[in-house]
Amino acid sequence: MERASVGIRKILIDDLEILLELMLQRPPMLMIDKLLESDDKITKTNFFIRETCIFSHEDVLTEPGLIENIAQTGAVRIGYHASMQNKKIPLGFIGAITNLNIYFLPAVNTELESTIFIEYNIYNASIIKAKVENEGRIACECEMKIFISED
Repeated sequence: MERASVGIRKILIDDLEILLELMLQRPPMLMIDKLLESDDKITKTNFFIRETCIFSHEDVLTEPGLIENIAQTGAVRIGYHASMQNKKIPLGFIGAITNLNIYFLPAVNTELESTIFIEYNIYNASIIKAKVENEGRIACECEMKIFISED
């Protein structure tokens, strides 16, 4: 995959209809606006926190919203890579969340940039490390085990 030049943001997908084809989540649960990057090891997404977000409360995104955003970054990665191989998009399930650190709750009307790093792919499971950034600061970090259904 070609990398973007410094200072230029490369967006793989910013069309809502295409994102919805890659994931099961639907509004109001949708927590991703753009797929910025995705290769064998890293996936990055973007989400603008609206006041109407189901996970916002008292002008901030709540803890479950941060975790859901990470999970959906994993889901869109699975869907994107399946679609690139002309395969059916499988279901993914969170098996475990470990080493969760939430440093602050991002304000509404700001953007999240979420990155997942693939640590291991073993059979139908992925072990990922994730971080969510907001305005240049890390808001949340964790590790997740994601299991993928086999039809």
